[in-house]
Amino acid sequence: MKIYTHPETVHAVPNVTQHFEMTHKYFSDLFFPRVKAEILNEDSGCEVRVIGVQHTDDSVINEGEHVVFISVENTHHSTGRTWYEFINKYGHTGHPSVKTYIHNTCDHPIYTDSYTVLPTVYFRMCHFRAHPEYAIQPKPLESKKMALFISRNGMNSVKENLYATFQSAFPDQCDLLMHDPTVQGKTCYAGPEIIECMSKYKFIVVVENSVLSGYVTEKIFNAFYAGSIPIYDGTTEPERYFGNNCFLYARDPQLVRKMQTIVEDPELYEEIRDAPKLNEDTIKHAQNAVALFTSTLPH
Repeated sequence: MKIYTHPETVHAVPNVTQHFEMTHKYFSDLFFPRVKAEILNEDSGCEVRVIGVQHTDDSVINEGEHVVFISVENTHHSTGRTWYEFINKYGHTGHPSVKTYIHNTCDHPIYTDSYTVLPTVYFRMCHFRAHPEYAIQPKPLESKKMALFISRNGMNSVKENLYATFQSAFPDQCDLLMHDPTVQGKTCYAGPEIIECMSKYKFIVVVENSVLSGYVTEKIFNAFYAGSIPIYDGTTEPERYFGNNCFLYARDPQLVRKMQTIVEDPELYEEIRDAPKLNEDTIKHAQNAVALFTSTLPH
């Protein structure tokens, strides 16, 4: 099956040069699992065309192509982000040619006579379950620094609040991912460089830019692969997707005390680190939904 996606659609490229890009293999494994897919480098005739949040030119869509919309962004109106041209023109589900919408602002599947909407997080969960090879051997607890912040922008105030708190509670033990030269220009999608960097910290502060039901990015899965414990803030019901005991809540007023208790007890740290990562009920629903999606693709 030949698939074409413009490099700017979901930033799937043959060779990664920027952190937000994913390789063609990762893209195929993530969104088209168990399908013999060929990701085309050029728009030279495809069976499946993937369009994204900046698509507006329908002249590129040819008759007979199976059109899929994919977004890894938070396009919900509550964010105030008005630069997503597809949403401005078609809304979230108004394109006449799209068969399936994969949205990162969706928390459950929607099936209609004319289209299907699937949560991006379903694909992330299935990919994580299917690809344990990205995980590395956890480093010894005593060799790790306390915490790594994935980012420190002002899009979620929890980041700045925690950064200030941790700098006081754990001096010289907290770093920012962006300051590590080994991850510059490397993919954030289970890239070996970012996972190796994360593995050097007991906790990874995974605070998403947005708080919205169903909105989940690659960050927490990278922390799992690294053998570190995520401190999480993002989707409003994380236990709906992740195991109850494998992460800490970033908004917990007792967070610092809990972190101190955990690192003072290596067995407790390992128990949390090694706890089941996915909600088993949800992963079953996700696997069924993704399998149904792939069955509708031209083969």
